[in-house]
Amino acid sequence: MLGKKRPKRVNHGRGSGSRWKGSFPWSIFSIVMNSLRALPVAGQHTDELEQQVQQLKQQCEATTHDGKPVRKGAVDVIAPGTGLGESFLTWDGSQYVAHSSENGYSDFAPTDERRIRLLEYMLKLFDHVSFEHVCSGIGIPNIYWFLRDVEHIPEDPEVAELIDAAGNLTAVIVTQAVDYANRRKLCAETIDLFVSILISEAGNVAVTFLATGGSYLAGGVAVHALEVIKQPSFLEHFERKDVLRNS
Repeated sequence: MLGKKRPKRVNHGRGSGSRWKGSFPWSIFSIVMNSLRALPVAGQHTDELEQQVQQLKQQCEATTHDGKPVRKGAVDVIAPGTGLGESFLTWDGSQYVAHSSENGYSDFAPTDERRIRLLEYMLKLFDHVSFEHVCSGIGIPNIYWFLRDVEHIPEDPEVAELIDAAGNLTAVIVTQAVDYANRRKLCAETIDLFVSILISEAGNVAVTFLATGGSYLAGGVAVHALEVIKQPSFLEHFERKDVLRNS
């Protein structure tokens, strides 16, 4: 007979598998950053890095969910810009250490029927579909074309003209999506789907890096889509994992 594990406090320093001790001990919080400058050497111990970590909240655009971070716990950052950046910081006993990753290139893993159809569409265009293909500035047009050509959401003629004339398709789509006075349906659906994928991946990153110190969003696309990210569905997508839902 299978039973559901009761949430327990994380046993820090233990690995995965049978030694995993259950759920996160805090309410995850996420802060949308306007700017998070990359340091030149990941893994380098620097006072500058420590100062950046301490200043994260002061630099924030918004706190989407104000939780209770574990002091000196790992911190993760996911940053959709032109591409998708993902990184994390850990405490080494005296200061934070930055770690690089290329996790944005990991396989896109759909979690509902629409995302499955999106993956099927993308596999006709690419041999390998990563999260970056659908969760970044370069990925937003892919979602737009999928919704237009496969889901048959009508394209507004004025928006089509703007896109044809634009050098930056993503900027047009995002701008039209967040104009709540005249929100264009196809653009709105595109950004809603983008944000749902982004937030699901943010949850993946949080559990991958055991980010008990907090989960941070950065990057220009996240800032411009902030009003959508702040919608109540944020936590629903983020917490669609037992280890987070039971926190």
